[in-house]
Amino acid sequence: MKQLNDLDSPLRNGNHSMVSAWNGTGHLNHFLKLAKTAPILVVLAVSGCGQRFTNSNIDVVNKQFELAEKQSRGGVTPKEVEAILGQPLRAETKTIPLETQKKEVEVVRYYYEQDGRIVEMHFMDNKLIARVPHLEASKPAPAKPHSK
Repeated sequence: MKQLNDLDSPLRNGNHSMVSAWNGTGHLNHFLKLAKTAPILVVLAVSGCGQRFTNSNIDVVNKQFELAEKQSRGGVTPKEVEAILGQPLRAETKTIPLETQKKEVEVVRYYYEQDGRIVEMHFMDNKLIARVPHLEASKPAPAKPHSK
């Protein structure tokens, strides 16, 4: 069985690679170079592989919506939707007239794009106000202009 003092014996025997790594030479320089480029690599990796969702994810949102209605919670929050579907392609706030009353209400719209389709959701008072359509029932995404 090794003694505790035997664990640092490489340093006593003249092998100073561990010491040189921490005094600014050797492996530390390599580590620092990697540490500087790692955040850039992570951003590139994440931006290149956008979040994908399926009708199963939409079903989870709709089940949460139905559960919230049954429990009189008023709906699903945007944060709950983001937890299931990820960040929307874009979100916008609009003021729309309320048909039944003489006032306007603020509505937030979330847009998700997947497989050439746009899924649109509406939130009022920070709650989802309707079930989310499946991908095949959603609007086609606008054609992107060709660059020359």
